[in-house]
Order: sequence, then C-alpha cells, then structure tokens
Amino acid sequence: MVAAGLLLPLALLERPWHSFAGASWVAVVVVLYSSLLGTPAHIAFYQAVRTVGPGRAAVFTNLIPFLVLGLSWLMVGEPIRWYHWIGACGVIAGVALTTRR
Repeated sequence: MVAAGLLLPLALLERPWHSFAGASWVAVVVVLYSSLLGTPAHIAFYQAVRTVGPGRAAVFTNLIPFLVLGLSWLMVGEPIRWYHWIGACGVIAGVALTTRR
C-alpha cells in the first residue's frame, strides 16, 4: 500500500488520467491484478520465505521469468521469440551454477 501511494503521483506525472482513456480491457485487468493481488501475494511470499528459509525460497524466484513468459503467451498472445529462449537458458545455467556442490 505504501509503494502504491508513492508510485501513484509519479504515474500521474508520466501518464495523466486522460491518456488512459484508450486503454484496452487487458491493460485494465493487468493493473487491477497487480494492485489488488500483488500485495497479498508478496505477503504470502514473505511468509513462505520465513517458513522454508531464504536459500530455498531464492531458488523459486528464478521461476518468475518462466511464469511471466507463459502467462503473457496465454493471456495476451505474446509470441515466444528466440531471445526468450536464450534468456531462459541463461536462467537455467545460473541456477545450475549456483546450486551445484
């Protein structure tokens, strides 16, 4: 809530309300999803970090790019391009390097 309160004036400076008039319903849903569900999701994540420990929780943060890639493909039809695959291989390589013994 604090972050939203701090970012709202900056967002209004960047894009005044009249420029949002032509926004698609997908954009509105994304903003509502981020603002209404993002905060409880962060609270749940921090509770999970407290439960399983930061080392194990950090491994799961590496899944976020894959989740975003998949959801953007499913929800808005964003094509998966070659550079996404290169980024995915980089993430997998980084996880493999940091978790090996």
